[in-house]
Amino acid sequence: MAKPSRYQAEFHDRYGIVIPYLQKFVFEDKEQFDYGPYYESDEDIYGVAEPHETILKYIKQIHDSFGFDVDCRAPSWFDGPFTPVNLAEAKHNMKKTYNDAMESAHFAIREINAETTSGKTYEFVELKKVVLTMNFLRLLTITVKEVDAGAVVRTIQAIVYYHFADGLELDQWRIKSDPKMLDACCCNLTFPFLPI
Repeated sequence: MAKPSRYQAEFHDRYGIVIPYLQKFVFEDKEQFDYGPYYESDEDIYGVAEPHETILKYIKQIHDSFGFDVDCRAPSWFDGPFTPVNLAEAKHNMKKTYNDAMESAHFAIREINAETTSGKTYEFVELKKVVLTMNFLRLLTITVKEVDAGAVVRTIQAIVYYHFADGLELDQWRIKSDPKMLDACCCNLTFPFLPI
């Protein structure tokens, strides 16, 4: 018997991590901004040499992808909840982080396959991206093949929650569509995605 589906055509911000970044920040329309007392030098620790440009890029990536495509670290004083994982580096230097990410990806695919009612199942190919959040969510972008569909390749995005006591839980997932199809405005957190 199939589990109830956690598939979402559009993700729901149940944890309140995206909504704060949908508002317009006072500094977004400015070419430069004096961060004054908020600024601390992050250049030596995180390599954030241009904090204004980095923050604008960070916010745009959250707007455009629900946090899945964040590939930069905001300065620590900005208190951004999304932290991208460099998988190539993690594989060699942060083995626990890498292993946890891989475990989460394989878990997500197993859970997705267990809830299918259409008979469509997926086989893991590659973990493309991982973004961690402060509240133990793992945003995973996974390349998969549809089993018995002529090896059709798809990209699945999954939110996996890590419970210290209970382990992993698949929160939501979707099939990512062509990025050219994304709405320019995601104020309603609406993204057009392929049907399952």
